[in-house]
Amino acid sequence: MSDLHALRRMAEDARRTAGSMGLRRFRVYTLVREWAGEHIGDGGSFDLETELLEAGYPPKVRALTGEELAVNGLGATTYEVGPFTPSYTDGLETGGVSYATLVPECKGGVRELFYRISGDELGELGKLFARVGEPGVKNFRYMLRLQPIEGLD
Repeated sequence: MSDLHALRRMAEDARRTAGSMGLRRFRVYTLVREWAGEHIGDGGSFDLETELLEAGYPPKVRALTGEELAVNGLGATTYEVGPFTPSYTDGLETGGVSYATLVPECKGGVRELFYRISGDELGELGKLFARVGEPGVKNFRYMLRLQPIEGLD
């Protein structure tokens, strides 16, 4: 057992609290769309959707403020999703979220990656989003920044 993995387990335990109390208003999904044709948009498509969970509960989702948007050069409706605890093994216990779960590979075929956020002002069906940059990665967390894709819902 490494100290890093033990600390990640503690971070995940702390993040579980808000979810277990029902304080998370949004649900977040990865959506991998595979197209039947040789190019995106050719033929029919098949969507594989996976819910993103932190310690078994929906993650924290918040709209970035005006200052955060201006400093980072982001669009007016950018959301930050997370923190997600990076995957760990602490003795016999495993947990966290792998990078591959947050950012599924879209190789081998004609595929696109989207994110869907539903709940609260986004409604039950939600909206489709694209990831802005790579997830922020630190020892104890991953963060996603997502912007809506207009006209694709």
